[in-house]
Amino acid sequence: MKKFMWVLIYIVAFIAAFGAFFRIGVAVPLSRYAASLKSEWNDESGEVVTNLSYGEGKENVYDLYIPKQLMNGKETSLILFIHGGSFTSGDKADEDMWCKYFASKGFITATANYSLMGKDENANINMMNEQMLMCVESIKNECLQRGLDIKQMATSGQSAGGCLAMLYAYSHAEDSPIPVKLVFQQTGPASFHAEDWSGRDSSSETELTDDDLNEIAKSASGWSGKNITAKMVADGSYRSYIDAISPMMLVNENSVPTLCAYGPKDKIVPVGIKFKLFDVFEKYNVTYDYLNFEHSGHAMLGDPEMQEKFVEMALDYCIRYFE
Repeated sequence: MKKFMWVLIYIVAFIAAFGAFFRIGVAVPLSRYAASLKSEWNDESGEVVTNLSYGEGKENVYDLYIPKQLMNGKETSLILFIHGGSFTSGDKADEDMWCKYFASKGFITATANYSLMGKDENANINMMNEQMLMCVESIKNECLQRGLDIKQMATSGQSAGGCLAMLYAYSHAEDSPIPVKLVFQQTGPASFHAEDWSGRDSSSETELTDDDLNEIAKSASGWSGKNITAKMVADGSYRSYIDAISPMMLVNENSVPTLCAYGPKDKIVPVGIKFKLFDVFEKYNVTYDYLNFEHSGHAMLGDPEMQEKFVEMALDYCIRYFE
């Protein structure tokens, strides 16, 4: 079997492995941050409005956390937390601790559900990104009805949520209903190019069989939601569709400051992709910080002191880059 075929198998394995990881460790997103995200939030701290609709699908719902000090009307900032789960699972409830912690610091926070691959036959990463755009529009309107004028926002998430957080910030810089000022994310894959998951050089002269081309087209179509053919794979034109869902390919000189965290023992997202992301940041002089969770894999469980530092730096980013 040609080496490139293994690339596609690896990508498919990523979906399965990541989904299995989430199902086995569904409590991890809450438990791993219990200490660093401890807050005094309670029923007196503000209001949590659940299952607000931002679209027609049953998954198009979000929760909104409004601190008490903002409930009488005030210009404010939003942090949108996007749940992970391999783009195939997960729920907005997984981000409850994040939302309560940052709401306790005076920010409006929100977390949303979105269409998931395997549950919605039409779901793809482009669709998820556009649903977040719809969600932000709904949040803005909901808050205006409550006398809250949101002037700026940040996106955040872990893993698939981290990818979507970056994707939203870098792709919707011009059309976001609320201007994005920063991103903070953990373990988000920044590329979906096959060579970034295998180490294969895209310029390799390895000849692809018809089966190879068809498998690549099928995989790329699933990720992007576009009708990619074997011919498009053969002539390279399909790559533009993968660029569109790969956050690092969307970075430019106007991209917002980004705080990232990754673990070198990650067995889900290839550890080398982050360095390509950082290279792009440096190419375009984008402000960024990287925290290395030295003893951690994808679950980021091996460095509790770094978890605390990440949360502290995320709060500092909000203070520094929100106007």
